[in-house]
Order: sequence, then C-alpha cells, then structure tokens
Amino acid sequence: MRRHLWTGHIVFSVLVGALCCAPAGAELHRYDEDFTTRQYCDTDFTTAAWDTVAGQIALHPFAMNQLGACDAGSSPHDVVIAGGYAYAACGAGLRVVDVMDPVDPTLVGICDTPSATGGIDVAGNHAYLAGSYGGLIVIDITDPTDPGIVATLDTPGNAVRIAVSGNHAYIADASDALRVIDITVPSAPVSVGSCSTPDHANALVVEGDYAFVACNSAGLQVIDISDPTDPTLAGSGDMPGYVQDVAVAGDHAFVTNNSPSYGLEVFDISDPTHPVHVGGLETPGYTRGIAVDGDWAYVADYWDGVHAFDVSDPTDPVWVGNFETGGAVNNVAVEGGRAYMTDSSDGLVVVEICEPVPLEAIGSFATEESALGIVVAGDYAYVATHTWRSTQPGFA
Repeated sequence: MRRHLWTGHIVFSVLVGALCCAPAGAELHRYDEDFTTRQYCDTDFTTAAWDTVAGQIALHPFAMNQLGACDAGSSPHDVVIAGGYAYAACGAGLRVVDVMDPVDPTLVGICDTPSATGGIDVAGNHAYLAGSYGGLIVIDITDPTDPGIVATLDTPGNAVRIAVSGNHAYIADASDALRVIDITVPSAPVSVGSCSTPDHANALVVEGDYAFVACNSAGLQVIDISDPTDPTLAGSGDMPGYVQDVAVAGDHAFVTNNSPSYGLEVFDISDPTHPVHVGGLETPGYTRGIAVDGDWAYVADYWDGVHAFDVSDPTDPVWVGNFETGGAVNNVAVEGGRAYMTDSSDGLVVVEICEPVPLEAIGSFATEESALGIVVAGDYAYVATHTWRSTQPGFA
C-alpha cells in the first residue's frame, strides 16, 4: 500500500431509537463515512489524522526530526556508517564521528589527506577514499580514533566517488573513465582495468557483475565487471539533463538528475543491458546524492535539504516530506532508521526518520454475541458483548 493510508469508505452500523431492537423485519440503517467532515470523529480517542480536505483517514504522517549534529571542521561530501561510526570524506580528508549516541555525535578521528576527497567506502579495517586529483587513498581505521594513510594510487582523471566490492575498488574517475583497482592487499593497491564512459562519471554503485554509473549528460551507464580486468559497457539508459548519483534496489536504479523538470528518476534494470526509464518526480533544488532504504528514497537536494519519497511503486514515486539544514546537503546515508546528512554548514547532521506504519490484521477472536466495546489492560482485552432482544410481546 503505497501511501499507507485508509482510503475509500468505512461502514458504520447505526441503531436508531432507544436501546432496544427494532421489530423483526425493520430496516437496519447504515452510514457511509467519507471523512469530509469531523461530525462523527471521536476526538478523544482518534489518534490518526482525520483529513477532511483529502477525504481520508491516515496514520501519522512521515516526518524527519533532527537528533544531533557535529561540526567536522571541513565541508563533508560523502558519508558511510559502519560499526557505530560515521566516516566522512571531507575537503581536507577523512573525519570519523562517533554516532552511537545520535543526539551527541562526536568527532573522534581525523586523517588529513594530500588532496580533497569526494567519495568514501568502508570495508573491514580500511576506508577507501576517492581523492580527487590524488586518486585512491587507503586509510587504516582499525582504531577509528587514530586513522592513518597506508597507501595511495594516482588515477589519470579526477577521482570523485568510489565503491568497494570484494577485492576490488571501483572509482568514478570523472572525465576519464571507470577505474578498477585490486585491493587484495590494501597497503599495495594495483590498477587492473578501466572502461571509458561517454561523459563524466559522477558516481557509481556495484551490484553483482555490474557497475551502474551516473554519467552526467549520458544518463545511466551499465558496465559489465564480471571480469574486473576487462570491464565493458553493457547497457545505457539515456535521458535529458545531468545525472549526478545512483542507488540500486532490486530491479530498479534510482538516480538524481539536477536539471529543471527532473529530480528523482527511476530506471527498470531487470535486464541490466537495457535499462528503461519508468518514472520520476521533479525536486525544487539542485539534486546531488541519493540513498534508498526499503520503500523510501532520500535525495540530497543541496540548498533545499533532503527530500523523502515513497517508492513502493517505483514507476510512480510520491513525495512525502523534506528536512532542511543550515547549509547545502551534498549526500545522505540511511542506517537503522536514521539519516546522516553531509551539510556544508552544520557538518554531519543526524536525523530520525519517522515512517508511517501500515495497519495489518494479525489475529482475531469471534465472540458469541455482538461486541460493543473493548478495553485492553496488560495481556488481556476485555470485550463488552450484548444480544439485542425486544421486550415487546410477540417478538423473540
């Protein structure tokens, strides 16, 4: 159920007259509630949203509420959450923030790098950073409070984003290509393959044998990496505008497009060699990063904060809310019901995500007589029942 709403009509049976049954054969009156007025809304016990404008009753709306923030001291561009820590790629290098107490995130580790960093991924005891014109930077994070560089490897282009899968790191090398680096020995990375892209490789995600690349004006590019030493272009999803980032969930790739009339865009990748654009929704800002968690997509919309979308139907995404920070949001990561935003002014911002909970029947109990009222105490439900009988002679 996409919006997690109760829609349509709820039917209430209404007895007219005194508390006695009407004569046999009398008509039972019905009232169809369309929720356009609050005439029969029990304000003392109705905790759901009774929306007379939309004509529907809904569960609590989607909301994002700030828990805490940490000034990392350098504008963060990307963030990964691992083991209770947020690892942020910043203008001056790596910043490690303890987020075990989300209300009080604390900067605990710093590792300055030779160049600005734009992307990060974490695997095991190492953080792998896309170091702009410095290429790949490998940092030992065995002790998150004392991170240290163990290796660097230059790339021909401008390393902007990175994804690690198995023994390989895949780098979006901006104007040049997708680069593949063997990191079997993290302290001795080796470049093993590359694949040219038709435009700037802005970001990427790796799923199975494919790398999905956000390729600026060339849309979504799909690269076969089944042989990491020989990556080859397998498919292309063209679209107008400039694609900035990509996330994959199931058979769909979700991308951000920062051109007017675009924003969140969705491709069907059930056949990775033929991605098909199937849906999208414009955002008001300048889209940057994206994260997908279950039925929800979160888009970093730069000066317009982070927008959240219900993507339970990927062909028809629905905007559900947004959260604005004090600056410009470059990226967002989602973990454990929280969103971690990289903000130009506030550093790392931690936000609690309050998702609507859909109603689901999990059990029932049949009473012998009509159930009229109920109260719950502890592990028991006490139900008031009654059988309607007439006191008039001649009626049963």
